[in-house]
Amino acid sequence: MERGMNNGQSLWHSQSPKTPTTMLDRALSSRRPHSDADLSASGESGTDESKTKRPHIYLLASNFLSRIGHQWWPCLILALLFLVLLFLISVAFHSHSFVCISRFDPAARIGFFGLDGLESDFGALGVPWCRSKHGKEVEWTSKDLLKGLEEFVPIYETRPIKNNMYGMGFDHSFGLWFMARWLKPDLMIESGAFKGHSTWVLRQAMPDTPMISLTPRHPEKYLRKGPAYVDGNCTYFAGKDFVDFGSVDWKNVLRKHGITDLSRVIVFFDDHQNELKRLKQALKAGFRHLIFEDNYDTGTGDHYSLRQICDQSYIRGGGHSCFKDSDEARMRSKRKKFWEKAVDTEELCGPGETWWGVKGEMRDDFNHTNTPISYNQHFQNSRYVESILDVYWELPPVAGPSLTHQSRYDPARATPPIVADGKHRLFQRIGLGRLDKSVFNGYTQMRWRNTALLVIDMQKDFIEESSMIRVKGGKSIVPNVIRVVELARQHGILVIWVVREHDPRGRDVEIFRRHHYNSDQVGPTVKGTVGAELVDGLIIKEEEDYKIVKTRFSAFFSTNLHSFLQTSGVTKLVIAGVQTPNCIRQTVFDAVELDYPNVTVITDATAAATPEIHTANILDMKNIGVKTPTLHEWSEELA
Repeated sequence: MERGMNNGQSLWHSQSPKTPTTMLDRALSSRRPHSDADLSASGESGTDESKTKRPHIYLLASNFLSRIGHQWWPCLILALLFLVLLFLISVAFHSHSFVCISRFDPAARIGFFGLDGLESDFGALGVPWCRSKHGKEVEWTSKDLLKGLEEFVPIYETRPIKNNMYGMGFDHSFGLWFMARWLKPDLMIESGAFKGHSTWVLRQAMPDTPMISLTPRHPEKYLRKGPAYVDGNCTYFAGKDFVDFGSVDWKNVLRKHGITDLSRVIVFFDDHQNELKRLKQALKAGFRHLIFEDNYDTGTGDHYSLRQICDQSYIRGGGHSCFKDSDEARMRSKRKKFWEKAVDTEELCGPGETWWGVKGEMRDDFNHTNTPISYNQHFQNSRYVESILDVYWELPPVAGPSLTHQSRYDPARATPPIVADGKHRLFQRIGLGRLDKSVFNGYTQMRWRNTALLVIDMQKDFIEESSMIRVKGGKSIVPNVIRVVELARQHGILVIWVVREHDPRGRDVEIFRRHHYNSDQVGPTVKGTVGAELVDGLIIKEEEDYKIVKTRFSAFFSTNLHSFLQTSGVTKLVIAGVQTPNCIRQTVFDAVELDYPNVTVITDATAAATPEIHTANILDMKNIGVKTPTLHEWSEELA
């Protein structure tokens, strides 16, 4: 089973004794390559240790003691000085580390006299990974990956969808391309295509190989609004012809495509479904090479992933600690300040009793269903996966965060990058330096992907001074709201515009405002009028954003907002706009009543008629558990 990324792709592989192993032998992989320390520990250095090793320190000490005889005071003083020297060295070189062999992760590293380095808490926090039953490895090496990167960069630059927001970034695209190109299948199947970027990636890997795509909405529908990709040599089960992967008569479909050897087929899942369910469905159909996108880390994501299923190493006897004063809580809190991907104890642990340290739910269907499961069920799921697993591999990040400027993966919970930090010349030579840094911001599960920004009523009739219904403090927050939107887009946060577009005769307006609508004048925020437009500097991007039209204070009242957020897997809301005592307050209170666990109001990107009214309402919202940071504080949290 291969997994291409921490939340990214994973390629699962199962072997049957009766099935040819041609592709299997080429696809086998492991989580990490052997380090130099592993080789030296296993005695494979090829040198004569008797000639190269110095005497052990305890032998030197023994010889020294034998010389000084009963004069132990000098010994004691020297020992104390030696300990002090060790301590000073540990402080001076705090960031250095050594290889520590742990029960399930031979490459786990801990810092010498320090536990807060980039990878020092690797073992302490637990890194879930699926153990294969045979321990086989891939044939490809880091050199193959580097060569593949050099070849893929110019291909990626020709992609039809330049801004693949909410889709695969460069890292995942490279992983899919590399695995498909290495396996050279006779048929490629994908479940979930969105605008067709993954279809395009597969086609670049195998130009002439037939493909089957199962996706609820046909990619050609996206062509009407912007860039998308439709493949001419692909059989689509989409739109009115859509069939879920588990319901396809694969025996009949494969026969039509002339496929008799299922080891010559790869299946790519990017459909946000329970991966245990998909795994069983694929096994039932006889497939053996599975690549999983969105392989979410423990305590994150919108569906039950392989990484979550295999999180068994630290369950009991030192599992994920849910105590707020624990060492793990301290480390998680510190990491969260530096990496978006980091998950703190509050996010990781569920209320009440928890098992394996996180919420006991089997999430499915874009977080639409969250079925509680017991520890025993979870444990059996893990044992099942590992019993049928031949290969499990995670594609490393393409390059270190100092080179790609991405903050969406935690170095302590990811495999070492293909191009390590500091290898700037190699980064440039391969061509990675030519790419915009934003394309690298999709290696692992984004903490902000389950977040939505609601921009409320930032329309000219509510802001411009000439309007009869303007909010006096609205004009002053416009620059901050513009900046909030910019930051949200940079970090992959969904932007939802909440606006009013009223009937010209005011028939859908609150009673107290209907006097503004009569035959003599056009009322405020009437659909199609200048007053209903967003203020200058704010633009709706149709391909990325979403718009909600409301006719009352709350964005949830008589709209599809709640349904849309649930379907999109959004659990965190950030709110900006006007005005604080009415539309902001009502929306916030409804969100709290609807059990959104994390609601944030940016205090200097919201406004009321007076500062006093604004402050009083902010305090009311803060008292019900709503976060109330300034724009600067919120931007620091993002960064």
